[in-house]
Amino acid sequence: MMNWKLAVAVLVLAIFITGVLVVPGSAQDSIISDYPELKPLVDFVGEEELSVMDLVGCKAAEKAMEELGFSKGDPNILALTDAGYIANIGKYSSERALNGVMMTAGVSRGKGNLVNVHRAYNKPLWFAFFDKETGDCVYLEVNKSYLKPWLDKEAAGTVNLSEFMGVGADALFSKISRENIDPDKLITEEGAKAWHHNFDEKTFGGNEFSILTISAVWSKGINNEFLKSAELHNHICPGLTSGYFIAEYLREHYPLEKGEKWIVWAVPPWCKDDALQQIFDATVGKRCMAVMYIPDSTSEKLPPEYRNIAGIYVKIGKTGEAKAIVLGWDWNKACSDCGFTRKDFKDFSSYKWWWTRLRADVVLMEHKPEEYISVLMVKDLGNQGSVKAMNARWMAVGANPLVELGIMPAPGATATPVSTPAEVTPSIPGLCVIAAIAIAGVVVYAARRRKKI
Repeated sequence: MMNWKLAVAVLVLAIFITGVLVVPGSAQDSIISDYPELKPLVDFVGEEELSVMDLVGCKAAEKAMEELGFSKGDPNILALTDAGYIANIGKYSSERALNGVMMTAGVSRGKGNLVNVHRAYNKPLWFAFFDKETGDCVYLEVNKSYLKPWLDKEAAGTVNLSEFMGVGADALFSKISRENIDPDKLITEEGAKAWHHNFDEKTFGGNEFSILTISAVWSKGINNEFLKSAELHNHICPGLTSGYFIAEYLREHYPLEKGEKWIVWAVPPWCKDDALQQIFDATVGKRCMAVMYIPDSTSEKLPPEYRNIAGIYVKIGKTGEAKAIVLGWDWNKACSDCGFTRKDFKDFSSYKWWWTRLRADVVLMEHKPEEYISVLMVKDLGNQGSVKAMNARWMAVGANPLVELGIMPAPGATATPVSTPAEVTPSIPGLCVIAAIAIAGVVVYAARRRKKI
């Protein structure tokens, strides 16, 4: 009997000792014990949810911090990546890499120093980090063929994240490049000539224009609306800037009343329309944007003042009452202010094609929309019923809003259309002239009356 009691006591004691001395599995297996630098990331996503892609973003940020010598939260750092928007690794999405970038480098969308650049689903996954204080930029492109087996293991539930943390940057990234992209140097012609070889060599994996232009404008100061437009467009160019300026102009001079919204008729379309989609939420899918090209044969028939037409913008309310505003954009003045000719835009055989756009990106930010935008026409369209009905009439197959608005003659017509003048408030000098004419008329009339008397 005593032996049985002794055996039970020993067993209970053994269980107690084991429970005290053995570390619980969750703590024993914690990746933080081996990699304490992961604590902010693990705290953010949760240890059970930590993924390979979280660690990819972390590794990209760590390598950039090593190369550029910056610390977490440095306000001079801009991070750019196509992670999650929408570059994939085979069937695997990449949005979780953003977690690693944010928690390691201390950048975020809220701070305005994390830019999610739009790319197609089948494009490479890449990261870039720009230091505006030095002008240096590090580019890292993920090695798809190396990363995919790790993602396959994760999907199968057999991945070892601690083992993945031991992977070197040279294995994970197929390209790691560092170049100086100081915009103050690159907007000069000499600076552009010296840097041009990087476009030929694809130093940033073919993303040179995206990285240069967004980084340049960001370094000079950019608001959230324009930055979001740049993300969708995947770069900044004077075409996108014109769209941002048009949005600003319409909001200032034709503010929306309660229940109204903007319908964009992109006639003709160019980069501007990505900014208008983003800022006005005027997407094709919501029937708030319709597109019509103007071929050269049609453009030649337009009155001279309409050769720089930059779209038709329709304000429409809940009741269906609509007003069309036709705007123009002065490309010649924009190019002149930036110090080059319009034909330089099309010189794709040299540095000029990207230099002109980069230079314009920076220079135009110092100007106002009113310097380049003109109001060509303002016309009440009456009650259009609904957006769908209006677009079906004005922008349907075979329709031509330029003819409907009287801007150009209908096919077969020979008479020059009478365009509706813009509803422009007379300027102060104009009012002075009118007043002077009126006063002169009164004086002449009074003098004649005195003669008759």
